[in-house]
Amino acid sequence: MRVGGRGGSGMPGRVGDGLSIFAYQADGEVGYSLADNKLRLAVEGMITSGDDPTTADKIEGCNQLYTTAHKFLGLMDVMGARSNVASGVLHVTASPTADVKIMLDAHVFSRLEDAGIRQSGMAGFEKDTGLVYALGAGLNVRGLYSLFVPGKDVYGDDAEPAHYVESSCVTTSSRGVIHHARPQQPRRFRV
Repeated sequence: MRVGGRGGSGMPGRVGDGLSIFAYQADGEVGYSLADNKLRLAVEGMITSGDDPTTADKIEGCNQLYTTAHKFLGLMDVMGARSNVASGVLHVTASPTADVKIMLDAHVFSRLEDAGIRQSGMAGFEKDTGLVYALGAGLNVRGLYSLFVPGKDVYGDDAEPAHYVESSCVTTSSRGVIHHARPQQPRRFRV
């Protein structure tokens, strides 16, 4: 959990002395493993503050220092940076054999406050599925599929679902260095 506040001369992208800064992010996850650790169920919640555009003398938006949005906001990056968002996630991970791992994450997103072009309210749902198969020592094949269904509160009535597909073959050397069999260029498209 990260919570903080300070006064100072601003943050990256903001200029000026005397700005009041208070932003926060909090997340938590609770999970349980079953069937000799072959099945794991978990729930996660996350909330980050957003910057109110009507208060020019204050910075309330959480500043995402590192781009780890996948960890908190799903594979598709539809929600953008971790700011002005609350989410809940159900994680299900199964390992039916030593060589196979199946993952399912179901996210629900909400924008906390109006911020420029984005309205507050239900932002949408995202379902991330993944399959990893270990071909041999240090060689894995991975396939991912995600579906984002936009919420009408934030994206309007005309917004259409978005799809994401990724596949990769990854090798790991004895030193733990990851080598990709091909350059990883995620393919995003709408159907």
